[in-house]
Amino acid sequence: MVFPEGTRGLNKTYDKRYRLQEFGTGFMRIALETQTPIVPVAVIGAEEQAPAFFDFKSVAKAIGSIPITPGGIGVIELGLTSLLVGFGGPKAGVVAAVLVYRFLAIVPTLVLGLVAAATWKHHHPRRQEALAAGARLR
Repeated sequence: MVFPEGTRGLNKTYDKRYRLQEFGTGFMRIALETQTPIVPVAVIGAEEQAPAFFDFKSVAKAIGSIPITPGGIGVIELGLTSLLVGFGGPKAGVVAAVLVYRFLAIVPTLVLGLVAAATWKHHHPRRQEALAAGARLR
């Protein structure tokens, strides 16, 4: 089951409830490429499960504009280092520990994601071909 509005339909604010949002075209493109039938179904009241009272897009953009670098001078690293030094940790040891922590938090996840992407691409070539065919149609 696919919702043609995507997250636009679920993440609308309370004042826009029961109003149909603009459809995305991705589900139609994939259905046409894979020759999957589209069966229209109406769901009324789905947005009531997760009402949104505020649109956090502007807040997310502001937070996203803060540079976070893996070199240890980002907001997360600075916050962790300041907090640990404030509680009496030695500066050199705290900086080293924070950098090791951030390395272990970022690198394994990145490697696992790359392995998963390569495995997916290897085991699902038909889907990749269909998506490539859709890109040529645009």
